[in-house]
Parts: sequence; structure tokens; C-alpha cells
Amino acid sequence: MESSELYAVLPYLKSSDIVSVRGVRFYPSSRISEYDDLSESAKQNLAALTSVFYISNEVRVVSMLVAALDSEPGTLQDVENFRRLREARTIVSYLYTSPQGPAVDPFLTHEHADMFVFRPAKVSRFLPGVDDADAYGRAKHPGSGRLDGYRGRKNFHSDLWVVEGSRIYPSLPAFWLNISQDLHIDLGLISSRAHYSPIMDLMLRGEPFDSALENRVFRAMHWYNLSASRYFGEDVAIIALAVGFESLFDLEQGPDVTRRLQESVRLLVGRIPRLDSWVDQFYTARSKILHTGYWPHLGFYATGEEVFKAIQRGKHEERFYRTLSSYGRRIFRICLDGILTSVVAAAESDLRSLFEHNQDRLNSICEKLSDAGVDAEERMASVAQDVLNLHEYWFESEHLTENRSVIGAGKLMAHAMRSLESEAPHPVKQALQSIVDISDESEHDQLRRFISLHTALEEWRGPTPSHRSNLDLDAWHVLQLYADFASMPGFLLRTDWPDKTNGNLEEHAG
Repeated sequence: MESSELYAVLPYLKSSDIVSVRGVRFYPSSRISEYDDLSESAKQNLAALTSVFYISNEVRVVSMLVAALDSEPGTLQDVENFRRLREARTIVSYLYTSPQGPAVDPFLTHEHADMFVFRPAKVSRFLPGVDDADAYGRAKHPGSGRLDGYRGRKNFHSDLWVVEGSRIYPSLPAFWLNISQDLHIDLGLISSRAHYSPIMDLMLRGEPFDSALENRVFRAMHWYNLSASRYFGEDVAIIALAVGFESLFDLEQGPDVTRRLQESVRLLVGRIPRLDSWVDQFYTARSKILHTGYWPHLGFYATGEEVFKAIQRGKHEERFYRTLSSYGRRIFRICLDGILTSVVAAAESDLRSLFEHNQDRLNSICEKLSDAGVDAEERMASVAQDVLNLHEYWFESEHLTENRSVIGAGKLMAHAMRSLESEAPHPVKQALQSIVDISDESEHDQLRRFISLHTALEEWRGPTPSHRSNLDLDAWHVLQLYADFASMPGFLLRTDWPDKTNGNLEEHAG
């Protein structure tokens, strides 16, 4: 059975202190003995793993980034941990491949963010990479078919195995380490710059705020990072960047893809002289490389469309200014910042809630609470924001909200809370049971049970927290807020005038 210990190593980047990326804590390898939150087993394994990385010949890498996670193979937690590690690598690579100075070349290469993930394992002496023989093929460990070591993966797709004495070298010749690079310090500098705020928010966030969008962003960033790889030439960099733009803008292939890219870029960047010319040259190169495998014009000609056409036909000669990909990387980053800024602003202003009403929220609450595979506290946490918004938007939504949905969602909530009722006093247990037992009585009588529950909860827990408070709401707080919502007089009044189901009770009140 595979070990539940999971270790990640970024051997070519370093940090002076702990950094957290996508919920994963990365430690400086030179200081792992100082951190009490790492187990002795983790410290020993990390010390062994960091000893196998060499920059060249006999020169070891002495400072790197490491992480230790408890991750049982084959579990959802394991899948989640690998997702976080992949995203962490993508973001770190994206940060360090930022264009620098007038030359607009990346600060570091994509290979500087190479990540190795290991688990302790018994390793066959005959596997590639296991240094188990001398120059004459004689075994260094006679009589042993399997050795204590580690099974690993480089960048999540290349398998490798290491034992004591193994060596791992960079995959690029003449590879270098940057002396000034320090992720802890660099993040501090980056966080002080306003245009980095969206990517910092994405980096530090442990949980996705919009899964579909984040998946698209990470795919786009992955392809951007490949364009900064030293493995590939300018032609492959252009292809990688083109896929990055298409992923970022969610562009469908077709005859108008160049025009749609121009429109998307112009919308986010503004009207920049010769920007349209770059898009035209960039997409011409992308199409020619994809369809013919070759294109000689991989640099940007600082000229207009007509002159570029003449260059293509061999009617005009001109020297290119910079590579097409060097412009593309800078433009990509501006576009990504613009998209993330808009999405974060929309999330912070809770724009989505304006397009929902309380009947939608009650349906959502019922759906989330019906997942019996999730424990009660997680289910209640998943509906906390919906319950807060029921209060925030009650006035505009009242005429769209059905009493039966108010009762149904409350009954599911009471069922979920039954597993936690041992914490509660008898009046709360009794009130919960009465809601669970709701059957065929009138809506008026059913709704009054929520009033009893709310009263019992306030006597036990104190006043109901404000729906605009910044408190961390536990499951009982969520229940209390919901009972308060279900106790609103409008729902009871509606049962007295059943013909007024649209909630317009002002005529009767008058």
C-alpha cells in the first residue's frame, strides 16, 4: 500500500520563510528543522529528498522550496492536494516568467518552477534512475531486490524513482539559479503593487471562488508558462501563447478568430497604435505554423497591415523589432489582470446575488442539504451565504417566495442538525423534532414551529446575529438565522389570505 505521506519539492526556487500558495504551505529547505508543525518523519524524508538535487557535476542545490502533506492515495483529499500543487506550480511559474525591462524577456524560465512530488516507497533496484550498480554492473546492495526510497513524478507526468545516493540534474543544459530570487520577499514586493492584486488574490485563496472561471484561467496560464520554456523555440512559443489567449477569452475556432481576439484585446488594453498589426502578424504566424509547420516571420514588424502584406509577398524587406511572443506575453498578462480584476470586483460586490431571488436560494438550500454524503456541519456551512442572503433580499423577493419551499428547506435543515443535537438543550431538541415531524397540518401551524425553534435558540445562544455581521457562523448560527427568516410575519399573513399568493398584502393591510 502506498504511503500517505506526500512531499513536494521545487528545487530551483528558494524562500527565506514559509509561503502559502493555493492552500499549500511551502517551507525553505534550509530551515525545515525549525518548524514545529512538521513531523519528525516529514523532516527526515524532506532532508533525504533535498539531498538528491544537483545543479551540475558535484554541485548540490542547497536552498529550495518543500511541502509536506498528509494525503492518502486514492482519496478525494489526495485528488484535491494534487490539484492544489498543480495550481501552485502554475502560479509560481507565472509570477517568475514575468517580462522584465525593455527587452520584455521573462525573468526566469518555466523550468525554474519544475516541481517534483514524492511518496516513500520500496523501489526496485532495476528501475531507471536507481543508482544500484558500479561501473562494472556489480550491485552496490547485493541480495536486495527492493530498496527503501521514493516514487515520484516530475511536473505531474514524468515518473522517477530515487534512493539514497541518487542524483537529479536540471533537464536543461547550462541551467542557472538566480541569487536574488526569494519567494517570500518577492511576494511582499508584488503585493504592494496594485496591478498584481488580482493574481495575489488567486494565489492566496485556498478555495475556488468560481470553479469554471478558475479552470479556464489556470489552463490559460499553463499555456502562457509553456511559452516561457527554454525547451522550445519561438514557433512553439507562439502556438502556446495562442492557445493561452484562446483559453483565456474562451474563443471558438472559426474564420473570425483573429477579429475576435483583436476585439477582446482592444477591450481590455485599449486602442494602442500597431496593436491590431501585432494581432494580425501573431495570428498569421500561428496559423501558418499549425497548418504548414513553418513560418519565417516570427518577429514583429513595426509597421502597418499593408506593408506587412508586402513583406509576406516578398515585395518589401524590413527587419523585425522584437519577437512576436515577447509582445504576446506582456499583452496576455495585462488581459489576465483585467479579467481577474473584474471577476474579483463582481465577487466582492456580490453581483451574482442581484440576479437571484429568494425562491432560487431556497431551491439551492434544498439541493445542498439533500446531499447525505456530506456531514451536517459541512452542509450547513455550504448554505450559510444563501441564508444570509435570504435576509438581505427578503423585501424584493417576498412575492416570489413560496411558503412550502420555506417549510421544506427548514425541514431539511432540521434533519441535518439532528446529528448535532446532543450539544443542544431540551427545548431546542424538542423544537427540532417538531419540525422533523411536520406532516399534513396547515402551513400556518407548520410555520409557527419555526417561531418556537427561533425562541428556543435565542434563549440558548443569545440574540440572533445580524445577517450583515462578519462573524464566522457555525451550524447553530445558520439554523438560528434561518429560523428567524422562516418566522417573518409575511409568511404567516399569507396563510390567512391564501388567494394573495403573490405576497401583495398592502391592500388587505389598508
